[in-house]
Amino acid sequence: WERIPSSDEIGACVAIDICETYCDSFGTRRCDLILGTAIAVCVCKLTHMGPTCSLPRDPCIELSEKEKMPGNMACNIGQGGRCIPTFGSDFYECRCPSTWTKDYSLDFENCLALKDRCMSEVCVRGDCISSADGSETLCICPEEAYGERCENLRGSWGHWTPWSSCSPACGSGKIRHRERVRGCLYGDSCRGGKRRQVEVCPENVPCPDELVTLGLGPEALAPQDVLQGGEAQPNFDLQRAYALKYRRHSLLIQVLKFVFLLLCA
Repeated sequence: WERIPSSDEIGACVAIDICETYCDSFGTRRCDLILGTAIAVCVCKLTHMGPTCSLPRDPCIELSEKEKMPGNMACNIGQGGRCIPTFGSDFYECRCPSTWTKDYSLDFENCLALKDRCMSEVCVRGDCISSADGSETLCICPEEAYGERCENLRGSWGHWTPWSSCSPACGSGKIRHRERVRGCLYGDSCRGGKRRQVEVCPENVPCPDELVTLGLGPEALAPQDVLQGGEAQPNFDLQRAYALKYRRHSLLIQVLKFVFLLLCA
């Protein structure tokens, strides 16, 4: 209340309109008084903001519906975005930073979606993954492809050739081996295997001159390795006989050498 001065000593009191003195008359749409207090709450027009509705509305700072996200937050200024306001309204424009873009699932202007370079990169035969900040990408290729964008197709292995004949063809105590090869089909690079395989032949096969020395016939040789070609199929009984005769022959040679040395001494 306020006392109104008069010419006589008896005055009059009138109520003070808090809303009129506190809220801006141009920017205020409504003034609400909190019951039992002398506090006024100014409800601003769309065009104004602030406690007393005296400021032109800056939608980057505050929207008319205060529960909605203001422009500075929506434009992600913390990550380098910019909010360009239309003062006196709820309209603003976002300028997004390089690694962020608009989230189209939201119904307002924003820069809240991390930009994924995989959206613009092409992995021909693979999957694209991006770094945490969205600035780098990598193509993950399937087994059959390779290259920066998985653009190259790996070949597939062809069938193995038949095993070669064992080499050397014969010889007591010699390690013999055989090999087979395969080609890479429909491409320049095959993964998961080798072009050439080598293995040791399972049995030693005596040469003909060794058999003659020991008095064994040609049937002691592996028939398919010598007579027909291909994989060796030794006659194990004759091989054992060969090995026994070979040891006896070697022992006999050693004895004769010893006797010869004694006679010449």
